[in-house]
Amino acid sequence: MRWSRIVLTVGFVALTAMLISAAFLWRATTITTVPASEAQRQFARAVAATSGATPLVMRDDAARMTRRTTAPPTNPAPISRIVVLSYRAESDRLIRSEVPFWLFRMKASAAQMLVRDSAFDLNSLGLTPAELEREGPTVIFSSSSPDGNRVLIWTE
Repeated sequence: MRWSRIVLTVGFVALTAMLISAAFLWRATTITTVPASEAQRQFARAVAATSGATPLVMRDDAARMTRRTTAPPTNPAPISRIVVLSYRAESDRLIRSEVPFWLFRMKASAAQMLVRDSAFDLNSLGLTPAELEREGPTVIFSSSSPDGNRVLIWTE
């Protein structure tokens, strides 16, 4: 009887945490249909807000991900969120997600699972929450393709 209460309590707490995390992610994402010119304006504003910083992760011509090797700032500002801006040209969809950094810190393993089958391996690139905090607000990744698709990920 006592073990069943413990199992039920732990299960309830885990389910509640998952629902809260899902609610944050759902509320943090907006998807809009915009023409390419409006998407370009939004990307230009985002790049300007990041002061045109060199991304932490770059993709080479062979589609391999490499990590920037410059030293992090000595006294970085704290990070409040991670922002992802993505444009799918074939459907004119602009997707913007803002995830609180504390949630990323708690759920970094879930973020790694989302990209596990891609070249964007967070662990091998050293993109742990602690490493991002050492870097402070910066551009994590920026990519565009000839077909008009584009992705920009940064911290604020």
